[in-house]
Amino acid sequence: MEKKLYQRKKVLHRIWECKWIYLMLIPVIAYYIVFKYIPMYGVTIAFKNYNVFKGMIGSPCFVQQKKAEKNFQLLHRTDSEHL
Repeated sequence: MEKKLYQRKKVLHRIWECKWIYLMLIPVIAYYIVFKYIPMYGVTIAFKNYNVFKGMIGSPCFVQQKKAEKNFQLLHRTDSEHL
């Protein structure tokens, strides 16, 4: 029990010593969350039967298998198939 408490204090002390580095990381982490992670929610629209009036949450979850396969094939075509 004492060893865990000592280790915890040691870790907290090391974090406190580097507090300015962690403080400088906050804007970077916020940037990635706001501009990289949150927009990934919109990627799910490719697999939904989207209805403008119902919105993202009200639309049915997944489209039929054929539509999903068509989206997959369109994404993975080679350059020679475009001609």
